[in-house]
Amino acid sequence: MEKEEQYFLKHMMDLANQAYMTNRPVVSSFLNLYEQSLFLSMQQKPDFYCNFPLPFSWWGGYEMAERKRLLFAHSIAKKDFQIAILQIQPQHPKYAVSMNHRDFLGSILNLGLKRETIGDILIEGQSAYVFCQMDMATFICENLSFVKNNAVTLSLLANLTKNIEPKLTEETGSVSSLRIDCVIALAFHLSRKQAQELINRELVFIDSRLIKHTSILLKEGQTISVRGKGKCIFSHIVSTTKKGNLWICLKRYQS
Repeated sequence: MEKEEQYFLKHMMDLANQAYMTNRPVVSSFLNLYEQSLFLSMQQKPDFYCNFPLPFSWWGGYEMAERKRLLFAHSIAKKDFQIAILQIQPQHPKYAVSMNHRDFLGSILNLGLKRETIGDILIEGQSAYVFCQMDMATFICENLSFVKNNAVTLSLLANLTKNIEPKLTEETGSVSSLRIDCVIALAFHLSRKQAQELINRELVFIDSRLIKHTSILLKEGQTISVRGKGKCIFSHIVSTTKKGNLWICLKRYQS
């Protein structure tokens, strides 16, 4: 195991022990998919409940969140995750240039913040909904004035006033089997060899778990994330073709 991975797992153990010793909820920063996978891999080890003596839970601010905080507590409550929701809007929508996820994230990080203090960013039209650590919310509101040369206004929301979720597009296609490399090739318009290379480079996750074998079979409803490519949900099998291939439905996340 790499030193960086060992440090991460030790840090998670320290958080769990802190919560246990103080009898208070303790929450991590926002964890990416690889970090989530590292923690989940610990559950397979026999000494897991010695190192993590308290219940734990994940939350990223909404149901389909990718980046999540890990909470250790005797009793789990959403408020203890300490996640704030910021709405960012252009001051002059009529004259604003188009802004995407990278623009919003880059402007926030340019304030000097670390990536792990920011969760997902959802885009709706010209607005962005940013999930961040509660202790960073006031700082961002007071210091973020521009995104991509657009003057912006920020509002701290008590909760999402409407159902804002990542936009999904439905796609169908044929695969020879439900092996992860076959589905990745279809989802991201790659050759099967290219899909296998992504798996070998440890860039592929299923439901936040790192995948290291190309022979893994997918189940309906599972989410596939590929670093640098995007994310999709394997929805369901539509039918079987005359040649025995499977016609499947995928739901792709729009960037």
